Amino acid sequence: MHKLKKKYRKEFLKLLYAFKDFRCEDAVVIYSEPRSGSTWLMEIIQYYTPNSVINWEPLDHRKGVLPSNCNIGWRLGKPIDEENNFQIISYFKEIITMKKINHHTLMLAGIKELFSAKWVITKFVRANEIIPLLLGNFPDTRFIYLQRHPLVCSVSQLKNFNKINSSNIWNEIPTSELPEIFNLPGFEKDRAFILTLNTYIEREVAIWCFYAIRLENRIQDKEHNIFKVFYEELVNEPFAVLERINEKFRFLNLEKPDFPFNNASKSNYRNTYDYEDRLKNNSIFNSWESEKLEKIQAVFNHFKYRTYTAFSPYPRVLINE
Repeated sequence: MHKLKKKYRKEFLKLLYAFKDFRCEDAVVIYSEPRSGSTWLMEIIQYYTPNSVINWEPLDHRKGVLPSNCNIGWRLGKPIDEENNFQIISYFKEIITMKKINHHTLMLAGIKELFSAKWVITKFVRANEIIPLLLGNFPDTRFIYLQRHPLVCSVSQLKNFNKINSSNIWNEIPTSELPEIFNLPGFEKDRAFILTLNTYIEREVAIWCFYAIRLENRIQDKEHNIFKVFYEELVNEPFAVLERINEKFRFLNLEKPDFPFNNASKSNYRNTYDYEDRLKNNSIFNSWESEKLEKIQAVFNHFKYRTYTAFSPYPRVLINE
């Protein structure tokens, strides 16, 4: 009986939210690679955004609201083409205005937010390939791009999604298929390189870099409504980062009491959060042999990836390199 009541309550809430008149210009979109700290950033942004509601992971390939024919999984299997551009734009407008919702996307939304919310904060870590398309078609929407060291992200992704713990990430990888995009013309060189990498972590970092570079190259001329945040800077100087976000977008109320920045986020699935480790962010870089870090740097070099180096937990721009 309790489960039945809960189900009907969710359905009723979903129906009520569908009648809300949210606008694209009152939408904030937070996106990143998985395990980059996006849930934590989302919590911070909502705390300082008066009258806001969370639109949770609408692009999730299992529980999200996009139909399967959009071919959107964790990362796109192939580049977006003209055939589905219009469809994705139409769907995304409905997503950021909460016209396309379900129980999953309303996970962190309630009755209180239903009556008070003006701002919609949409957070996702899937299908970042669509971002360049969205930037050009939603000029009044605020996009926040969170970046974190690819080595740290890849270790966390292997641990949380592939169940490969830290002691095994340098093991040889069994034969496995690469994403479909590497079979398309123009990507032969990257495919050949990645197939030379025979450990879990090297291959994971390589695929991470491949998509990151493609994204960076395609958003360079569309940055008027996007703000880039480095996780490492957010950890060490959170309020300074928020002030710069507000300087660009003007929607935060930074006069509120300080957010509890030292708390774990909702995505601390394994209960392994350690504030000091988050602050230092350097356990990998202190414990790995230089030979292993050299191998990771070789991956960065292949993709001409220069935002981070394998020898420091911080982005180059923060270490004046």
